[in-house]
Amino acid sequence: AILSISLVSTLRATTIDVTQSPYNADNTGALSALSAIQAAIDNNPSCEIYLPAGVYAIDGQLQLKTTRTMRGDNATLKYTSLNPGTMLVCESGTQVQSLTIDGNNTARVGVDVAYGANGVQISQCRYPRLPWRLRSCQRYRCARMGRFHPRRKLQCHRNQLKNP
Repeated sequence: AILSISLVSTLRATTIDVTQSPYNADNTGALSALSAIQAAIDNNPSCEIYLPAGVYAIDGQLQLKTTRTMRGDNATLKYTSLNPGTMLVCESGTQVQSLTIDGNNTARVGVDVAYGANGVQISQCRYPRLPWRLRSCQRYRCARMGRFHPRRKLQCHRNQLKNP
């Protein structure tokens, strides 16, 4: 008799709740949650960063690192700085889902795609009080030609950044 053993492993992305320890992000909008959210992003590669319901005051720019996902559940990122700026910069392979990105009539850009980033997905987001919701002025790698094409830019189509 032949003994056959099959090992199956399932890899699941861990979900990190930014309001829980050790990050303890304030979701009332009273205090800045910028450093807590950025620490959760920086310390958890390949994890989903989860923002439960509430208002998260950010007084600067969040940098969503490569292959991270940020997902909200009736959550709002509200820009509280007095200086115009960008709220969220996305690197390659990142996803932003179900967030309200409120520029508070101060921020200039809601979501910016980092130069050279590929595979960024933005879905089911709202952008009140922002002059530019999504922006990408980068060149992207043309698959056929294997080089950068300087005149093509990523475009926003139904809240999804896609190559035209």
